Amino acid sequence: MAEAGWYPDPSGAPGQRWWDGAQWTEHVHAASPAAAPVPAAEPATAPAAEPEIATPKKGRGKKIGIIVGVAVALVVALVLTFSVVAIRGFLGLDRQFALPTDAEPVADRGYAMTEPLLNVSTRSSLTFPAKYDFDARSGKSLRSDWAFELFLDPALTERASVSVFQSDPGADLSIRPNESREETVPGRSEPVALMSPSADWQSWGLEPEYYFVRHVDEHGEPLETPVVTKVTTEGTGFTEPSVQVSADAESGALELSWAPVEGATEYIVVGSFAQVSDNSSGRLYSVLGTTSETTWSSEDDFETSALGDKQNVNLVSFSGESADEISALGAQEDSWSYETSAYRWGVIANDGDRYSRVATADADEVTQALPYEVAEYAMGGETLVFDEQELRAVPPRFAFTSLDGLTRQTQAVIPEGGIEWTGNRLLTVSFQGVGTQLTHRVEWSGADPAFDTEAFRADYNARAAAAVPTTGGSTVISKSLEEVTIDSTPATEPADVAYSVYGSDDYVRFLAGHMIAGTRFVDVTAFARAAGAQSLYDALEEAQSQNAYVVGVGSYGTRESADSTVLWLEYDMDEAERTRIQQSIKASVDGILASVVTEGMSARDKAVAINDWVTANVEYDYTALASRDATGSIDGFEHAWRADGALEQGTAVCAGYSFAYATLMNAAGVETVYVTGDVFSAGRHAWNKVLIDGSWWAVDTTWNDTPEGNRYLLISDAEFTGSAERVEDGAWVRDDALQNYRTP
Repeated sequence: MAEAGWYPDPSGAPGQRWWDGAQWTEHVHAASPAAAPVPAAEPATAPAAEPEIATPKKGRGKKIGIIVGVAVALVVALVLTFSVVAIRGFLGLDRQFALPTDAEPVADRGYAMTEPLLNVSTRSSLTFPAKYDFDARSGKSLRSDWAFELFLDPALTERASVSVFQSDPGADLSIRPNESREETVPGRSEPVALMSPSADWQSWGLEPEYYFVRHVDEHGEPLETPVVTKVTTEGTGFTEPSVQVSADAESGALELSWAPVEGATEYIVVGSFAQVSDNSSGRLYSVLGTTSETTWSSEDDFETSALGDKQNVNLVSFSGESADEISALGAQEDSWSYETSAYRWGVIANDGDRYSRVATADADEVTQALPYEVAEYAMGGETLVFDEQELRAVPPRFAFTSLDGLTRQTQAVIPEGGIEWTGNRLLTVSFQGVGTQLTHRVEWSGADPAFDTEAFRADYNARAAAAVPTTGGSTVISKSLEEVTIDSTPATEPADVAYSVYGSDDYVRFLAGHMIAGTRFVDVTAFARAAGAQSLYDALEEAQSQNAYVVGVGSYGTRESADSTVLWLEYDMDEAERTRIQQSIKASVDGILASVVTEGMSARDKAVAINDWVTANVEYDYTALASRDATGSIDGFEHAWRADGALEQGTAVCAGYSFAYATLMNAAGVETVYVTGDVFSAGRHAWNKVLIDGSWWAVDTTWNDTPEGNRYLLISDAEFTGSAERVEDGAWVRDDALQNYRTP
């Protein structure tokens, strides 16, 4: 195909229009420079043919016309020349340097390298021919790295920003680093200049050297091997400081130090990191502070708010949610999806007129593990407790989000003075992370005035020291941001589980399956936003009540957007323990039914036989009940409220009895539901209802496990009389389905 270019406008309008090799574009020239040949390739709609140029006849008028035309052309040329000079002067461009094209392969690098361009003026640009429309090829994206990339190191790992400009389609490209001229600094109203005030906005040379990577030829076609050109800029006459980077082991602050530069009156501390998104790529610079000393620390880079403390606030190298937030709530749909890398720290020496280049040190290994904020969800998320047992349950480790967005942990400690009475029976305990400036505060509402705060502090610190040694610093306890994001993708299809799933409708069964599977995030949009949909929390309560294989669900919530409802589930036991309990229940059920249920049994026969097995093999756990009543918690006795407590350990409270009976009956093929409510004489209680011959009948295995025997076996609701009189609540089934379970 012939090269695209400017041709007479096929519409007949004066001037020229750009032909990109396949079609006419919207680019036009009002002036008419010398016409180019007609394109050889024939597009689907062929461009209008260039008219033939007639040979002028001899005559006075024609001769004058030719002379005038030449004069006009000369004037236009002079004006254009003056304009180019004026524009270059306005832009501050000293000259242009063409990117070299002759290159030699570099062993083990995967690219070829040209001769370097050394001591290039900071007020110049690099050029490269582009016989195509660069902007059109780039599309709406701000990224140009399909054609050109810029790095600060020969290994091509430390990405920088590059600006590519084309005045008109087919014109040479102007290529320059896209660097900051000035940046804001914490605590200052005026921005801080990073370059000499005499430099204009087109200046570059903030960095000592650059590596331009070219991926295309002059036609925009991909190269088989990228071509790299090293570029250095002319010196500023001011030496850049040599920077040393370290971390303060006690505070978790970043520390920089450098030798003094002769003549410098101020040093500008700069941080930068490469950032890549769907729309752009490059390096972001920020001024961290200014000083006349030769040291700098981020210890004062601290922020206190109602949401909690943060340190190293301006050093964060991740965007969007942290691993802690993503793992707890899922990645937000509108979050920024950035990849960041190659964090560099540097110092610029200056005397108010002369500015050195930025002297940098690659400090990823030092800085990425530095603390940023408390990882609230990994810490349990609890900031308010109501009894001493809950306070003692605060973990003896301190979880924090580091500067790279990962979750790390270190030893927790209650410092001297870390426990104080802040109100009437309100006790505030401050847990601090060793090696950080961060504090996690927990308030005990209704605290016992006789509580021994110093004894608690000593005991907690001893337990923490034993559980989490401080040697070796912090340790990572989360997956990478990418892995956590993948794990947090909401499930949209039903879970594939090895156990039967029960519920009054598809919504409940969908939720139950995912809770059995241990799914963290579930997209419930299709159910929650359907016309006449029941409450999500109503459906969740039923899913938990009717499925004994749902274990370990600690808490849940939703994330709402304009288009979706995502449920997040938090589990209070690990996957291995959940799986063990589920397998134990299944094995117990299979073994019991094999010994109790015989061929030919009716539904009524099974109901009686399984009731008799439960009452003969399960004992009521009075110890568990007493502990719950005394502490308000079932910690240590969770099994008593689950089916495995009754089936495996042979001890349970009413919930365990009822879960076991429902699980056995449903596995035996008799539809049975778990029911909750209040017994007027005894309080909260659980029992069952069984569907036999089209009618529901009540069974209370807990109350049948008494010397009175099976008084409450297959009876109507009305037969719960005397001390057994009760009322059902709506927690065990969707509210609008309660009436479906009435007994005769």
